[in-house]
Amino acid sequence: MSHRTRLIAGNWKMNLEEWAAVELAGSIADGLPSVSAEVVVCPPFPWLAPVSAVLEGSSVKLGAQDCSAEDMGAYTGQVSASMLNGLCAYVIVGHSERRRDCCESDELVGRKARSAIAAGLTPIACVGESLEVRDSGQALAWVERQVDAIVDAVGKDALDSLVIAYEPIWAIG
Repeated sequence: MSHRTRLIAGNWKMNLEEWAAVELAGSIADGLPSVSAEVVVCPPFPWLAPVSAVLEGSSVKLGAQDCSAEDMGAYTGQVSASMLNGLCAYVIVGHSERRRDCCESDELVGRKARSAIAAGLTPIACVGESLEVRDSGQALAWVERQVDAIVDAVGKDALDSLVIAYEPIWAIG
């Protein structure tokens, strides 16, 4: 069994103005104690470049909050994984809010993970169930279906190239 590095990722969601994002990233980079984990911050898209500049030379990695499953085309408002390559190392796919608010299917999340890997990024693929699913006793089947869709899309050989983040919806918000 291979040893996996622990990952601590902070999703800033749709918060902070640019100056605050830069200040927070700098504080994290400067104040991060020696930890046996990879630390990733995921600011909003407009702040990726300025936060990247602040993190340069630090051990803190940068991640995006989402990417398109498509590499290019007429997809207004979307950002491809290849556009993110060189700017960040990680990208969140399948976050419960995107699944809910943007009607993202398990299949689409798998395609986004595949696109991220192909672009040289490490996808943080989120899986998890709602309180209703948990209370109905279907949590394991629900999460297995989500993971299976990701594995089907990326292939078993690519599993070392991604992170599966179990994030039960009932525990966040």
